[in-house]
Amino acid sequence: MVLDAHMATIQDSTSADTSLQVFLGDLYEPPSVPFTFDTIGWKVLGCLILVSLVIFMFYQIRRYVRNQYRREALQVLSQIESGSDMSRIFIILKQVAIQVFGRSEVAHLQGKDWLAFLDKTGKNVEFQPLGGHIAKILYENIEVDKDTQQQLLTQSQRWIKTHAREL
Repeated sequence: MVLDAHMATIQDSTSADTSLQVFLGDLYEPPSVPFTFDTIGWKVLGCLILVSLVIFMFYQIRRYVRNQYRREALQVLSQIESGSDMSRIFIILKQVAIQVFGRSEVAHLQGKDWLAFLDKTGKNVEFQPLGGHIAKILYENIEVDKDTQQQLLTQSQRWIKTHAREL
């Protein structure tokens, strides 16, 4: 008996749904929108991307030109091999420092002040612990061991790559 009452309710609701469908009519579907790049938004986006690329390229070229002295100094350092050429390292470092920081700020520096300047203006550079070996190379013209020579070359290359104004 309960089942019959439930079935009657289902039949009534289905017949009501079909009668509503008659009054509402068919479902209206809009035509599909074609994808096109002819709208103004795409043109604005294209211009923004183009301008951004031009600005990016300008800064990259400017950075490349400004760092030419670094590449040249590193190339000269890569040619230094023997112990007799070790004093050239400090000539190159002084030239680079004068070019970047100016003659008035760098030319008068020597000894511990010069090494402190190098340590202060380079990232992860430590010339001061090598001060005794540097003095032997520059002032006594004594050749140091290969390990110390390699440390000096490595520190010099690192300074040339990473130096900057007052870190």
